[in-house]
Amino acid sequence: RFWFWYAPGSGIFYDAGITLSAPSKMAMLVKLLVGWRAVPTWLKHSSPLVGIILDSIMSRMQLTSLEELIKTLNMTAHGRRKCTTSRIFWCSKDYFLMDRWDGYLAEIGRSLRFDTLFFTASHWGVSQAIPRGELVDLRGSRQVSNVSNGIMRNHSVNAFAPFVGPPSLKESLDALSSRLSLRDPSDPSRPGQPCSFMNDRATIRLGCLNHVSWKVRDLPWLERNCRRLQGGEAHDVEFM
Repeated sequence: RFWFWYAPGSGIFYDAGITLSAPSKMAMLVKLLVGWRAVPTWLKHSSPLVGIILDSIMSRMQLTSLEELIKTLNMTAHGRRKCTTSRIFWCSKDYFLMDRWDGYLAEIGRSLRFDTLFFTASHWGVSQAIPRGELVDLRGSRQVSNVSNGIMRNHSVNAFAPFVGPPSLKESLDALSSRLSLRDPSDPSRPGQPCSFMNDRATIRLGCLNHVSWKVRDLPWLERNCRRLQGGEAHDVEFM
């Protein structure tokens, strides 16, 4: 899956597909669980990992039903109860879900046939002053997160064959490029020019035809703000 900042007014449009939006991870999880509660039985049977995930969450929180789980999470999402009081694990500042929940959000969202999760007030670190829109693309290869791996080791379920390893960087950027285009922000209905992360080498610098970004896409500058995880924390790294 891929995470993007949403930049209104940039003229760069992203084809997000079928999208679910919520302000935060906690609120998104509540929406996903409400959606899961309403799906037909056959769909639940086709996504057994979600059932295993929910059983694991409810067991750790000492809850016995999906209704209880939704109600408990919703109280914290609205600031009426702290994580510690509700026995919600993997929390930051006692109100925000940590990144360790990302695998759960992605798996439930994908099982509900969503292409993208859109966080309307996301923070890159809780201390960030200004919340931003953030897109999480669920399309492409399904990757087993460390969280899901731990659950899978404790259950004998023939449900994990669709999971594959991560795609190559070129495959990932090619897929992203097909969803990006440059358009006139004042008239988005007009056809857009294609954008690409790729030229002769992989790069995180985006280039769009008929735009200055295309002319400078190969300049030998170090590109920053590529985030990597080290010891559970995000760090800025330089990336060619």
